[in-house]
Parts: sequence; C-alpha cells; structure tokens
Amino acid sequence: MKQERGFTLIEFLVTVAVMAVVAVYFIPQYTSFTKRQKLKTQGEELATHIKSARNKALSSVQGTSDPVVNYGVMYFTDLNSTGIFRKVDRGTVQEWESEAVEQLTILPEVKVYWPAVDVIFHVPTGGLVGGDKAITICYDNIGQYQINVLATGVISLGDRQDVGSCP
Repeated sequence: MKQERGFTLIEFLVTVAVMAVVAVYFIPQYTSFTKRQKLKTQGEELATHIKSARNKALSSVQGTSDPVVNYGVMYFTDLNSTGIFRKVDRGTVQEWESEAVEQLTILPEVKVYWPAVDVIFHVPTGGLVGGDKAITICYDNIGQYQINVLATGVISLGDRQDVGSCP
C-alpha cells in the first residue's frame, strides 16, 4: 500500500488558528503604525510649507519705493488647509492678497491648533513677525507634534508626544 503525502485536516486547522491569533495581535499594531506615519508626514509637510513661506520672504527683492511685502501662512479652519499669502503693507493699509501662492490641505482626521496670529515672515530678513509661535497637530489616541517657529525664522518639528486625546 502506497503512503499518501500531504497535510491532514487537523494540521491545516491548527495552522489557520495560529495565523488567526497572530493576525489579531498584529492588525491593531499596523493600524496604529499607519496613523502615526500619517501624523508625522502631515507634520513634516506643514513644517515644509512654513519653511517655503520663509524662503519666499528671504528671496524677495524689496525696492525702496515699493510697498512692504511680507509672506505669511494662514490656517483656514473651515477648509482644514493652510495657504501661503503675500501681505502688502502700504503704510496705513495692510492687506492680504486674495490668491494663495501655495496651498496645503490637511487630512480630515488630523486636528491643527494654530496660534491666534498668523505666521508672517519679514522680507528680506526672513524673521518672524510678533515673536515665537507654536503650532500643534494632533491625531486622537496616537499623539501630537509641535512645530516651533522662532522669531529668528528657525522652524523645527518636535518629537511625537503621546497623548490620550487631542486638547
């Protein structure tokens, strides 16, 4: 009589059960990992967006008879996005131009806590108007990042902080 080679039904079921136990453990870990990556990527994109506004301020040439032009980043709560705008100071009137130079859309699940005053950079020094600013982005139960914008124009993304929920 010839011996059959292969797996028995019991061996197959045990293998499937072990794979199910491993999946139950690792799927939530993977989901948490992808959320942390989204939050980090969004923080890096926002920091880069702010750096772009500063670079525009640094690279602008300001004539003596021209009105003062600064570059700033504004956050739009209703659109959950940021935009880089030129702010023109004509002595008694300061106005933002209506068209964004660049725009960045924030993921709907990421919450942004923007300072009360917009982030504005002087032309041509690239220094920040109004002192240091801190912008916090948060994803519930995952953590938060803080973007620090110093008066000198230095922009940095801090380390992720674990928080139970967004403030």
